[in-house]
Amino acid sequence: MARLIGLVLHFVYWSLFGKANKLQIDEFHKRQMFLSIQKLTNEIEKKFKSNKLYVSFIMPMIILTIRREADMVFKTRYPSFFENKEFNSVAIIR
Repeated sequence: MARLIGLVLHFVYWSLFGKANKLQIDEFHKRQMFLSIQKLTNEIEKKFKSNKLYVSFIMPMIILTIRREADMVFKTRYPSFFENKEFNSVAIIR
């Protein structure tokens, strides 16, 4: 789970904030990150495939966990960005 969260946050950073960074990541590595996220998600789905609880509870909790972690990491790392009320309104953590 930690690897999935880390990959998602890394991918989101390079997709949203990466343009401001002087050092850029190339498209190949961005695609590799995306494929790794897909692979980890598929592994989780295979593990719980026969479980109806997966669709109604486990996967939504995984998504919520990733979302809360993303909010916390990005709000801590980029506080001036989230001072803008428009940007802060999309964050879960206020």
